[in-house]
Amino acid sequence: MSILEPQKIQDKINYWKKKLIGESNKNPLVDLRQNQKRLVPLLRDSSFLYSHFTGDEPESLTISELEPRQIDEDPLKILDELREEAKSTIEEKGFNSLFLVINT
Repeated sequence: MSILEPQKIQDKINYWKKKLIGESNKNPLVDLRQNQKRLVPLLRDSSFLYSHFTGDEPESLTISELEPRQIDEDPLKILDELREEAKSTIEEKGFNSLFLVINT
């Protein structure tokens, strides 16, 4: 393998990353600032949530068990809107667009 080959590989990886993500920050999966209305800050510790959702037998939690932090808008309303939007995407496009992100 010549010295130029690793650089060519790295260049291709960078090209694919740009194509996948896009050069602008319009991708809501990358730039959450655009979707602040879609964030529901929780008081629960992230390790508690992770263990409940990823264990051998994942458990459901009610909104009160999630302990949403007080925000201007009703957290239940935000979560319902997200669920409806994800349901619509599955019906119309055939894929799941709802993801949970746990940030510590």
